[in-house]
Amino acid sequence: MTAPPTRATERLVLVLSAGFAALEGYDLACYGVTVPSLLADPAVGADKGSAGTVGSLVAIGMLVGAAICAATIRRAGSRRLLIGGAALFSLGMLVCAVAPGFALFGAARFAVGVGLGIVLPTVTAYVADLSAPERRARNVGIMMSGYAGGALLAPLLGAALLTGGSWRWIYVIGAAPALVLLPLAIRLLPESPVHEESGGRSRGDLLGLRPLLAPGVRGATLLFWAMSFCGLLLVFGISTWLPTIMQTAGYSLGSSLLQTAAMWVGAGVGMVLGGKIADRVGVKPVVAVASWPAPRACW
Repeated sequence: MTAPPTRATERLVLVLSAGFAALEGYDLACYGVTVPSLLADPAVGADKGSAGTVGSLVAIGMLVGAAICAATIRRAGSRRLLIGGAALFSLGMLVCAVAPGFALFGAARFAVGVGLGIVLPTVTAYVADLSAPERRARNVGIMMSGYAGGALLAPLLGAALLTGGSWRWIYVIGAAPALVLLPLAIRLLPESPVHEESGGRSRGDLLGLRPLLAPGVRGATLLFWAMSFCGLLLVFGISTWLPTIMQTAGYSLGSSLLQTAAMWVGAGVGMVLGGKIADRVGVKPVVAVASWPAPRACW
């Protein structure tokens, strides 16, 4: 048996994982922040149709990344996937910053999506594996508040920089923190005890789908998929198009971006409070109460 992580290790994992989550939230949200500027830049050659397509490429990339995570997490381990996925989406952000045209920009956004798809499930499982049971939901909520914090930073920086500067700086800022965070993670983060106990052996269970679709849990899996679909539809729709929609309605770019930031403030509060409440009353009632607005987004 692997020894349980110490409280100091738990804190270290939480801090660095929250940093990765913040990068992920920023990198996902920054595209919607820069869409108005991309459409206004004749050198890029973007229109609303192509902008929507590029926004979808991130979601497709996340689907690919999540499949890669499911196929390799037992063999590679959460730590390697977390570091590798973060390196991939940071590199994609750097390519976005220097892309001369929208085709290369779109390809880089797809790569960002693959990295995000690897990191999002991996970092959640990683924090849960290295947390004491009585603090597990709280720690996951705190880590995910880093995601909301990164997503909040994107419109705030956009409001400060885009009125008189280039949209490319938004992507440079998204890539730069990885130069510090990745070396720290490589040096300090431990491997997940689940990976160490499995010995890196693959389960061979169809990307993890077989136990998820087994009798008795199949219905819950389908419900979780439906809630995740609706929730991500809401997040992608708002993060990609809200600033553009509000500008079309007559708001200034700065005001539009601040309205987007307000949503992420609420998300961060909900993540922290939801995690703390879940440790007290259980995860199921918190998920049931918090997820009911998501299907309304699909209606």
